[in-house]
Amino acid sequence: MPPKEDETPSEEDKFFLQKYQETKASSIDKLDEVAKTFISMVGTLMTIYFAAVTFSNIRNMPTDFKFLAVTPIAVWILAIVSSAVALLPKKYYIVEDDPAEAKFFFYRSARHKYRWIIASGCFIFLGLVMLIVTLVVYIFDP
Repeated sequence: MPPKEDETPSEEDKFFLQKYQETKASSIDKLDEVAKTFISMVGTLMTIYFAAVTFSNIRNMPTDFKFLAVTPIAVWILAIVSSAVALLPKKYYIVEDDPAEAKFFFYRSARHKYRWIIASGCFIFLGLVMLIVTLVVYIFDP
């Protein structure tokens, strides 16, 4: 509950307000770290998957299975692209001395990064689902 206008904030309220300001100030940096982590994670997943596909007997498989085997790679490439878009700077035309414009820039930039990181996470998850489907088909297909 926020303090009333005539009340001074307590020490606990000041602590949480300070933590909120610190979190808000570092949120864009944290989003960039998440995007970089996603890119390295997808690179690792693709390396492991390429090794597994290389040692499998995929050349003798039907074309449908080959298409299914490529889908995790395609989806993971979309995840890398989404994370890269979150990392790329976006151009905003603002008046630099206006606090309202600065606030708008901050929230717009954070929202842009957040949306692309969520998309990247969804692509990573979808790629893992496609990997599991591919493995199940590979194991149980006669």
